[in-house]
Amino acid sequence: MRNNLKDNLKMTRPSQTAPLPATDAKAAMAKSRAASRSARAEPGNPAKSNPVRSDPAKSRYTVQSLVVGLRVLEALAKGGEPRGVTELARALGTTKWVIFRHLHTLCSQKFVVQDAVTEKYEIGPRFYALKEMLPDRFAWAPKARGEMLRLRQEAEYTVAIAGPLEDDSGVVILDVKGGMQNVQFMLKVGAVFDYHASAHGKLALAFGDPRLLERVIAQGLPRRARKTITSPDALRREVTKVRKRGWAMAPEESDPGMNALTAPFFSSQGKFEGSIGIFGSLDQISDNPPPALVRAVVQAAQRISQRLGNRTLHVADNRVQ
Repeated sequence: MRNNLKDNLKMTRPSQTAPLPATDAKAAMAKSRAASRSARAEPGNPAKSNPVRSDPAKSRYTVQSLVVGLRVLEALAKGGEPRGVTELARALGTTKWVIFRHLHTLCSQKFVVQDAVTEKYEIGPRFYALKEMLPDRFAWAPKARGEMLRLRQEAEYTVAIAGPLEDDSGVVILDVKGGMQNVQFMLKVGAVFDYHASAHGKLALAFGDPRLLERVIAQGLPRRARKTITSPDALRREVTKVRKRGWAMAPEESDPGMNALTAPFFSSQGKFEGSIGIFGSLDQISDNPPPALVRAVVQAAQRISQRLGNRTLHVADNRVQ
């Protein structure tokens, strides 16, 4: 095969025609480029279209290497556990060499650190320092992480904390701890879920701003999955039920086959701050969860309330049965 390739190369080297004068060569090249541009511009010609330019994420202003680096940081942050090059490459759909180069750069700047024994990577001190420099809308999040780990140990499912966004767009996932089972279901840190179609969102409607429910209804209740609540009256009834019992679920309301079980926590002044909950398949967390599982989630939320200075738990105790 190599000999044939060399022969083919040799056969193409000799010029079959006399060389063009310099001016004619330039003209021919310009004509070729113009024809190429014309072919790409022809409508209905998918074979010669340029999808890169039509994709906003890959515009001429986008620095693709920066995009990859940010995705690496995001993958390390949301996993909560050290990850290897091969695992990251598989998760991000790229090569190990690309991932290694970005990790090497991030390590050199202390945004990522590598364990000397396992050779796996995790978020580094400079990343946390940068986070601390930002005004923190959810300053309570670090105080909740210990209870996240405890709840994960008790329930063995993926645990997440979430808080309401100020623009009424939904609740944002602030931290996630992966479950302890062989098959894990994860939530993306930074993901935003609708108020009406998520267990975390229903708690914000039930215990947060009293006017939020009607504002959300006025915006419309789009269907996200088969069992999403899209009726204003049905949502009002659901929020009343959540407020009465003190915890929420959303079986197949946001994603098919998935469910979450969540409970609220409160500040020292009794203000709703956010929620903690477990996430998994409907087979794992049924729409009729066992009392022990509900109790574990509710008690985790109450302990977070205590960490936030809510010593009497007067709000939580009155609302969580």
